[in-house]
Amino acid sequence: MKVKRRKATGDRRKCTATVLLFLLLLTVTASAQPHVPRVPRLVDAETARLRFQVSDLPQTGTVAEQVRHCLRGFSSPVVALRAFVVGQENAAAVRDAIEDEFKKRRHSLPALSIIIVGALPQQNARVLIEAVTTAKQSVNPNGIAFVSGQPASAEQPVAMVAPLIEKSLSALRTAHQAIKAQPADVLRATCFVSSLADVGEVKQMMRREYPQAALSIIQLQRTASRGLVECETVARLRMPAKDGLQFINPAGLAASPNYSHLALIGARRLFFSELVVAASAREADAVYAFARLEQALTGAGSSIKQVAMSQLYPITQAGSELVRKVRFDFYDKARAPASTLLIFEGLPTASASFAVAVIAVKPD
Repeated sequence: MKVKRRKATGDRRKCTATVLLFLLLLTVTASAQPHVPRVPRLVDAETARLRFQVSDLPQTGTVAEQVRHCLRGFSSPVVALRAFVVGQENAAAVRDAIEDEFKKRRHSLPALSIIIVGALPQQNARVLIEAVTTAKQSVNPNGIAFVSGQPASAEQPVAMVAPLIEKSLSALRTAHQAIKAQPADVLRATCFVSSLADVGEVKQMMRREYPQAALSIIQLQRTASRGLVECETVARLRMPAKDGLQFINPAGLAASPNYSHLALIGARRLFFSELVVAASAREADAVYAFARLEQALTGAGSSIKQVAMSQLYPITQAGSELVRKVRFDFYDKARAPASTLLIFEGLPTASASFAVAVIAVKPD
């Protein structure tokens, strides 16, 4: 009996060791595989009825209360939301609060992007939200234009960014003049900056430039290695676009092989995608992020070649270089989309290298 007992004990130990080895191999194998994001949600909307809004900055309250404060100012239905959040620890609370609010309203969740930033213009504000909503009637009968971020920088960190803002706004004037857009045609202007030290002056400059636009000012990171400003806009077209999607690179602005300065949209409908995260710095994860966007757009009857605006959010220089390496395996380099590509403080997925959301034309 004792011999049998010893043999059974030895067999159990061998079995346990085998199972542990198998689990270890599974873990190693899983860690070597790229994270495959799910196919992103797309929300389509009528171009002529799009409105662009920016929330007031909340001054008090919990993160959830601040989210509700932001959402109260938006008309319905909401097509897309871009939430800029201070603090990695607040990202999940912002998502939960947005989802809860739309559930209470019994409305479909819009295409949602959540990006972690360095700071907002109001000291106690933890979230600022940009919204794309739908008007009851046509407000952009000739279509709209997305204008890429126009950069201005200083080699050293600078506290005052107003001189850089002026350079960025000057470049935007050149872009708007190319399509004969007036200041009143600008629907939304977003300025990403390295410092908020002179934010009062920056606000005044933006308000003088675009008296009727919804305005956002965002500090990209908590600390900056150099002075940086990049302002992007959305403008109403005064004349119909020649095609469903047309790209322009005006004289006077430095041409780039990586993006177009303006994307003019004459198509009747657009798709807005939710944010897709590349879960690590591995090239395979970057490829999967763009592949999932391609899959979603193709399945909806569009194409990744029909992307008008590419919103890219790397959080390190390595992530930025990874985006540049991979994106034209999918986008049409001969018709590069408008784009803003800057390094942000973070993303809801802590291990992420970058995230991407797109606005694409739905072929008529």
